[in-house]
Amino acid sequence: MDSVYGADDQHYTIDLQGGDRYSSIRQEIDATTQGPGSPPVFGGDQKWIEPVIGARGMWRLNEQWTGIASLEFGGFGFRWK
Repeated sequence: MDSVYGADDQHYTIDLQGGDRYSSIRQEIDATTQGPGSPPVFGGDQKWIEPVIGARGMWRLNEQWTGIASLEFGGFGFRWK
C-alpha cells in the first residue's frame, strides 16, 4: 500500500509479509574427568521450520531521510521438525 501524508505529501509504504522461518541450534558441552575413559559430552541439535507473518513500513521523512520499521510474529505453537 503506497500513499502520502502531511502538508508536503510525504510518501509512505506498508508491506504485509508471510512465509516460513528455518531455525537450527547446536549446543555442545565437553566435560573433563579424571581417570580412564572418554569424557562425557552433553548437548544436542534442534532444527525446525515455523510459520511467520509480519509487516514492514517505510516513511519518507524528507529528501534525505527515510524511516523503516518491521514487525514479525512466528511460531503460533506449530513447528515442522
